[in-house]
Formats: sequence, C-alpha cells, structure tokens
Amino acid sequence: VMHITLHKDTVTKIESIIIEGIPDYIPERPGMVRIQKSSGLWEFTPNENGSTDILLKYLADPGGNVPAWIINMFVADVPYKTLTKLKETVKKKNCEKPEELSTK
Repeated sequence: VMHITLHKDTVTKIESIIIEGIPDYIPERPGMVRIQKSSGLWEFTPNENGSTDILLKYLADPGGNVPAWIINMFVADVPYKTLTKLKETVKKKNCEKPEELSTK
C-alpha cells in the first residue's frame, strides 16, 4: 500500500508525485514478501522550450529472504521500462511534441 501526494510549486511550476510505502496498512498474507521500506518521487520540470524533464527516484527494501542480487537485476530495468512506457502512452494520447520525451 502506498500513500501518494501530489504537489505543484506555483513559482517553479515543478510538479511532483511523492510516494511513501505504508507496510502495516493491511494485514500480511502468508507466502508473500512484505516490502518494509519504500519511497519514491516523480518530478516533472517544465523547460522554457516547452519540453519537460522527468526525474524518477525510488527506493525499496523488500526485507525477507529475497537475495540482493535478484533485486539488483531490476534496479536499472524498471525505471527505463517505466519511462519508455510513459513515452509510448504520451504518443498514443497525441501529445503535441512526443519526440521531445527521452528515456536517456
């Protein structure tokens, strides 16, 4: 379960999505690993040329018996795939300038 807060800075025009895990919100289920610590941030910074810089930060510690090497396999892949899917979604929604989105 995640608590999500939306924030827009009226001066800088930066929009943020702040994500905080709430591990004890619902009872644990047998056989499932409960992520004990998680937090994240999406930050959308508009540029003068009309493009937007996107910053994605996420930290998770599943705890339990999940080996670190398994977790580390996904550290780079998940953000890249998330931003790639975001780019595809924007293109489908007929964004004015989807070519300006970058997954670099």
